[in-house]
Amino acid sequence: AKTRLIPIASNIPSCQKKEKKFDLVHFGIISKGKGIEEFIWIIKELNKKNIKFRSALIGYVPGADNSYANLIIEQCTEQKCELLLNKSAAEISNLLAETDMAILPYPDGISERRGTALAAMINRVLVFSLRGQFSSEFENIAVLGN
Repeated sequence: AKTRLIPIASNIPSCQKKEKKFDLVHFGIISKGKGIEEFIWIIKELNKKNIKFRSALIGYVPGADNSYANLIIEQCTEQKCELLLNKSAAEISNLLAETDMAILPYPDGISERRGTALAAMINRVLVFSLRGQFSSEFENIAVLGN
């Protein structure tokens, strides 16, 4: 059987670019397997080097088990990463329009099924992610690592 990727659209609208408020963000549902730990590692490393930057976790906390989300929220707070939780699609669009870069290191790589990456891109945010089986479409529009 051949594997085929079915692209999705983003539910976050495009917004006019605004004055920069955030250098780095991660955004999406706060759950395991989204690369949030890598985002927190990056901001920890920047903080260790005393690099000035503003970061934010723009996220949705799912209603079920909040223990993982609580751990992530605690780590972000320790790193002085702004928490912007459970915002509307319009609010997220505005926040992305104020952002330079999104760190979205999906463990299985970026693909057209990652609505968060698509939302960042339509709001002119530079996306840093990982290569995966379905990431060839993103080679020229995102910064991809292995």
